[in-house]
Amino acid sequence: MSEQALAQAKPQSISKLTSVSHGILQRCSNGVKCEECRKKREGTMRRIAIRSDSTTVHPPKASIRSFTESRFSHDFSTISNHTTSTGNIGSDASGAAMEPQDAGTPDASKNLDAATNKAIKQPATQPNPVIPDISASQSATQARKQDAPTEKLSWSQVLLFPYDALWFFCGEHPAGFSTKTTLKASGFNDPAHLKWRITHGADKIAFQDSPVGANVVVKSIIGSSTRDDVSIEIREGTQSFTGKLTVRKPHHLIQRFVHDKVGLPPDVACPMGCVAPCGFWTEIGYRVVDNVGGTIVGAPVNENFPGGEINDQPNNWFVPVPNGDITDGTFPDNWAEGGCAASGTNPIPVGPTSPNAGQSVDRIPHEFFVGSVSPGKGCRVQKHTAHRYLGFARHEDITTPAP
Repeated sequence: MSEQALAQAKPQSISKLTSVSHGILQRCSNGVKCEECRKKREGTMRRIAIRSDSTTVHPPKASIRSFTESRFSHDFSTISNHTTSTGNIGSDASGAAMEPQDAGTPDASKNLDAATNKAIKQPATQPNPVIPDISASQSATQARKQDAPTEKLSWSQVLLFPYDALWFFCGEHPAGFSTKTTLKASGFNDPAHLKWRITHGADKIAFQDSPVGANVVVKSIIGSSTRDDVSIEIREGTQSFTGKLTVRKPHHLIQRFVHDKVGLPPDVACPMGCVAPCGFWTEIGYRVVDNVGGTIVGAPVNENFPGGEINDQPNNWFVPVPNGDITDGTFPDNWAEGGCAASGTNPIPVGPTSPNAGQSVDRIPHEFFVGSVSPGKGCRVQKHTAHRYLGFARHEDITTPAP
């Protein structure tokens, strides 16, 4: 390459190199130092020099000084870097002092423009962040709670047994059945302001004590005529609630079967001198039903004979004795007669299939009660005539229910 070409290429090469160094440091195109270049160089030196409040002095690194001196033709060994623990103070392109900033942490409000290397002005103050109004939020939450529906005033019956209700057993109080019951209020504010009253069916129940407060006790007087025919109101101020109640009561029997058998029940022996089998055994089954159609499970049942025998022929048959028992909702009524000529029984009973089995012997008034095992106690549910024949027994002229 000729010297002239080299002379022409050198300034262009230097210009490109210094352009990479932030586009600030340049020479004149002829390579001669002019007054304008001197002023620019002095301004650049002011940018590089760093003032400090600290007394710690560090000379420029040898590699940096050598690189800079080769391009500015100036000895920079007399220039030192000053550091401070509180921050750096420099100058902008015009030589004005820059605000101190934390060492190693750029000042976010003075970013440098890549083209001009000047600080980009930021707003003096930032908008205040939006802080939630806690008191307003709490007020809104409380308002929502107040607007939310609360539990309404109501009452419910406290049940004590598996199949419990309010029962009436005609003056009896069998175990496992509530003849009085507690009504429990809910959804109220002040129990002292609660008042109760019977709005319908006051002939069927009564309050045991004063009808005020959160809980009241009602007792049965008679059974309901229909389901939910008792109404009870609870009131607190302007709030009120009326609930329904049924007083259950033993009502009637349903005959389930009639079984006629030869001989006597297993627990009954033939009279002395007779040869088994002797006589007959009739079993009549019933189901116990309440006044709203339910089976009464676990209630005691008893029988009663309100009058004497009416004999259709002379006889010395046994006189029935009333008894009672706890039932599971059903029970059998057993009639049996055994005897033979050797025992002196007269007339001699026969089997249910004998030709003269339908011959009438006697008739006895008979009735059933529910609510006690004592004869004639509780509610009478059926009355009829117990009719004994020579070979079997029947319940005739049945009336059920039987008030």
